Amino acid sequence: MSRQRAGLVAFCVLLLFFGVVGRLYFVQVLQYRKFTGLKEKQYIQTVEIKPKRGTIFDCQGRELALSIDVDSVCAFPRQIENVRETAAKLAKVLNLDLDVIREKLAADKYFVWIARKIETEQARAIKSLNLKGVDFVKESKRCYPDEQLANQLLGFVGIDNDGLTGIEKYYEEYIKGESSFLMQGKDGKGRSVLNDTETCYTSNNSNDLVLTIDKTIQYIAERELSAAWEQYGGRKAIIIVQRTKTGEILALAGRPTFSYSKITESSIEEMRIRAISDFYEPGSTFKVVTAAAALEEKVVKPEDRYFCENGSYKVGPTMIRDHEKEGWLTFAQVIERSSNIGTAKVADKIGRDKLYYYAKIFGFGNLTGIDLPGETKGLLRLPKDWSSISLGRIAFGQEIGVTPLQILNAVNAVANDGVLLQPMMVKAIRNKKGTIIKEYSPQIIRRVVSSDTARTLTEILKGVVERGTGSMAQVKGYDIAGKTGTAQKIDPNIRKYSDSKYVASFVGYLPADNPAVSILVIIDEPKNIHWGGSVCAPVFANVARDIMRYLNVPAKATLLASNKKI
Repeated sequence: MSRQRAGLVAFCVLLLFFGVVGRLYFVQVLQYRKFTGLKEKQYIQTVEIKPKRGTIFDCQGRELALSIDVDSVCAFPRQIENVRETAAKLAKVLNLDLDVIREKLAADKYFVWIARKIETEQARAIKSLNLKGVDFVKESKRCYPDEQLANQLLGFVGIDNDGLTGIEKYYEEYIKGESSFLMQGKDGKGRSVLNDTETCYTSNNSNDLVLTIDKTIQYIAERELSAAWEQYGGRKAIIIVQRTKTGEILALAGRPTFSYSKITESSIEEMRIRAISDFYEPGSTFKVVTAAAALEEKVVKPEDRYFCENGSYKVGPTMIRDHEKEGWLTFAQVIERSSNIGTAKVADKIGRDKLYYYAKIFGFGNLTGIDLPGETKGLLRLPKDWSSISLGRIAFGQEIGVTPLQILNAVNAVANDGVLLQPMMVKAIRNKKGTIIKEYSPQIIRRVVSSDTARTLTEILKGVVERGTGSMAQVKGYDIAGKTGTAQKIDPNIRKYSDSKYVASFVGYLPADNPAVSILVIIDEPKNIHWGGSVCAPVFANVARDIMRYLNVPAKATLLASNKKI
């Protein structure tokens, strides 16, 4: 071989060498990130499977919400040989749109959902077809055993098990748990390289909730509310039952409501927890706060007399009217007979700053702190923003916006010897082993009036039921302390109080001298009859009677008989 030819061969070899080195440099240095990404992609594809939520129990340990395992249909499009035939078979069993399923099966994807959380019969039918590329994943489905019971306060979850409303939303971080992951080997282009080796790596640390709600009391409250709602109709109806000495909510419900089986047909209005999200002018139930302020400030005594102007009293440019033409009444009778005129005259002695102060310390214009989403503060204007007639009107429940829970919690403070409590919805959070990881106890917010004032006011409120506007709230064997409310609503068209639209209500507690529960009933715009004492007091009586029996609270006659034996 000539020297020239040998040199040419050496040059070619050297050129080839530098070409290989250059290529290696390009791949390993310049394209490092790209090929590293492909390498990492080669191993696994993950699909998140939402976790199994914790169970929600009532205070007696009975299930209100739980999760069960159900089948969801998925597919691996690259494994499907006949898209059209497979789609047709799935669409027939699942009763879904054929084109939608066909589009999913034809997608250039590793994994697609076909139908989530299907019925057992549908899963069985699809499994019998033995369709290649079609499989099942176990997911958890939220169930509510009692369908409509306590549904607004419990709330509901979405298809991915995320809490959307109610308790389900508020305590999401505790009851949701952690996701699982469906994993399968694949190459850099997303093609399966490990057939039939899908596995599910699970991590589930969801916790259970124990509510203050008592399922039996919730049923009693909803049964009676539904009966009144059917009889009187109206825009909405609300009932709340609170344990007097702890602040625990034993029942809470609203109408209209929704059904879990027809959740897609339900409106936002039917799902809202109106007891905390809606505020309204309370009317005469607010006289409890005015009376408490007057007694605490010692500007009145129960026997003080007021002339109620025979039903009509001009204050500034407006008239204050009573539903009955009353003459001279004692302060106790002003409350018993629900005189707006007498209450306005008492308010003059209290003064705007003091009335505002007591409204504020009773909790109005503030959140109650209830552990539910969507609570509003209501409306309580500063005294500097009051007009010349605001003092009298606010005293009997106009020009102020309150939530139902605020009213009940305020009256419950009178029942609780003058101490305002924070309403409670949850007693405890515990893990799946039953170990309590967080426990809730009654929380005192503040004392709002003295024990003497609370006892005096209780005697006056007993008179409301024994002799006054709340006589239909009576329960045989028990002393009831309560107050009726019949609040005119503002007509938005004329911007004046309507003569035909009212909010009827009754709030009270029993046994009056040692209360076990406080109860509020509201019906907004009842038909035909609008008086709180006629529409809502009987609902209170029915609920109170059955709760006393259920809680084994002895009647007065039983106590008297027991004392005689001793």
